[in-house]
Amino acid sequence: MKVAIKVKNLLKAVNICSRLVSSRNSLEVLGNILIETEKNILKLSSTNLDLAITTKLGAKVEKEGKISIPARLLSELIGSISEDTLQLIADDSNLTLKGNGIHSRINGVSASEFPTLPKLSNTKSINFSSDEIKSNFEKVIASVSIDESRPVLAGVFFSIKSGEMVLAGTDSYRLSEIKSKCASKEEISCIIPVRTISEVLRLISTEEVKDIEIKIGESEISFVVGESQLISQLTEGKYPEYQKIIPETTTTTIECEKEKLVEAVKVSSVFARESSHGIALNVLKDELTIDAQTSDVGENTIKLPVKKNGKDASININAKYITDILSVVNDKTVVIGINDKLDPLLIKPKSKDGTEIHIIMPLRS
Repeated sequence: MKVAIKVKNLLKAVNICSRLVSSRNSLEVLGNILIETEKNILKLSSTNLDLAITTKLGAKVEKEGKISIPARLLSELIGSISEDTLQLIADDSNLTLKGNGIHSRINGVSASEFPTLPKLSNTKSINFSSDEIKSNFEKVIASVSIDESRPVLAGVFFSIKSGEMVLAGTDSYRLSEIKSKCASKEEISCIIPVRTISEVLRLISTEEVKDIEIKIGESEISFVVGESQLISQLTEGKYPEYQKIIPETTTTTIECEKEKLVEAVKVSSVFARESSHGIALNVLKDELTIDAQTSDVGENTIKLPVKKNGKDASININAKYITDILSVVNDKTVVIGINDKLDPLLIKPKSKDGTEIHIIMPLRS
């Protein structure tokens, strides 16, 4: 292989691929990045066997070839070079980098030892605005479980049916659901691992593109973001029938200024240091009172003006869960719905008309 390449473009590609690389892999080659040529394109790929990423960049290819190189070493080296362009020369086991006064040789591994990258079959393809998919993903992962021993809950439910896209995430204590119109006529239902969603969000931020393409196969999903493609295994299993816990109506509904509520909950959290992070929400007339206390810290009460419909109500809730949800609600006013103190708490932005809802299960004490 013999290639001339812009250093800044190469560094960007190396950093994209390095995200999937870990030095703690049982297979040493999984700590490498595969570098290969394709006409006047240089392709870099990495994988952890669950996820694979490939990114392309323009290059002047004088001789075709491929090799795999340790990702960490390559990233440190390229990141330290101030040259504008470099020449990459590789045989089966070594990569040489040449520039003005620079001559570096890195020991590599034959490309034949690099794992075969997955290829999707029988795919369904959909295009989305990158801003829309980024916003929706960020909203639902706020409720997704981080416990990988429950893989179904450590994933995002993704559905397209009758021109509507539905995304949902839950850890069984909280739930977020986002609905939006979709031009695709495909019918899709799958579970995407939250790690995959996180990588897609990073890619969107890195590539800064207007649209992305999602391809769904029988057991894999692919996200094409600019010149990069991320392929992931889908999570096997059946997603919980979460719709059953979403209240159709609430006996108490309040509207509250979001920023004031965020501040009040954060202040109350200082006094809710126990494992449950419990705070009490009490609605009386047109006022929301937030109480928190622990024996070793003290107690705190904050009162906020609200617009109330329905009867007075009270509920105990995890302060951290409310903070997490409010951080992804993009509206000046939030609507909170309460039924009985042991029923789920409903939170939604006032402007979304039911297309975005968040549920938090109450504390029982």
